[in-house]
Parts: sequence; C-alpha cells; structure tokens
Amino acid sequence: MAHTSGSFPSAAAYADGVVGGTAAPFSWSDLESSAFARLPELHSAVAAAGADLDRTRTRRDHALSAGRLLLLFAPPALSLLAILAVKHEDSAVLLHSAVALICAGHMALRATEWRRTRSGGTRATDQEATRGR
Repeated sequence: MAHTSGSFPSAAAYADGVVGGTAAPFSWSDLESSAFARLPELHSAVAAAGADLDRTRTRRDHALSAGRLLLLFAPPALSLLAILAVKHEDSAVLLHSAVALICAGHMALRATEWRRTRSGGTRATDQEATRGR
C-alpha cells in the first residue's frame, strides 16, 4: 500500500517506507511531519522548517553562504593583516586594501541583518547566520 505525504504514524514508519519503497523519495518535510504527526500544534512550524530543508540549493546559494561565513569570521584576521602590513612595507597598500574590503563587507552583512530585524523580520539564528539566508 503506497502512503501519501504525511500519512505515516511515526518517523520510523516513514523511514521504513522510504527504504522499503512504499513511500515517495526521501523528503525532510515528510519525515518531520511524520515525526510530529501526534502534535498538531507543532505541525505548522515543522512544515515551514521542512520546506526550507527540502529546497534545492544551487552553486550560487553555496557560494553566497560561503562568502557570508567568511565575512562573519574574518574580523579576527584583521589584526594579523595589519601587523603584516607594518612588517612588509612593500605590500602595505595591498594588505590595507584587503583590511578595508573585509571591514566594508562585514559592515554590509551586519547592516543587512540589522535592516531585516528592524523591519519586523526575525533575528537570524546561529545556524542561519553561518549558512546564510
């Protein structure tokens, strides 16, 4: 008997259905819907999270996420770049330019987050901040 999306009584039953071939191909939202089938008050939140998990990510999405991650963790490297600029005067202009670009990118990233929060949007969770939105 083929089951429809969300018709499994538990996550284990859904996993068995995917492995056994009685369910459609694996879907995060279907798995989570099955896991929380007995808790209807959580179902809408789980459905929203599952839709984001099921979204197919492109190379561009991955590149943007990697760029955001680099910008989030770049500020500690700024002091090292400044020290290198002082030690290596012949490369100082290039290193100071790198510092300025990192600072500008980080400020733009934070301004975007601030604008989203101020306009009534939700604050980015730690996971969202590191993988990008």
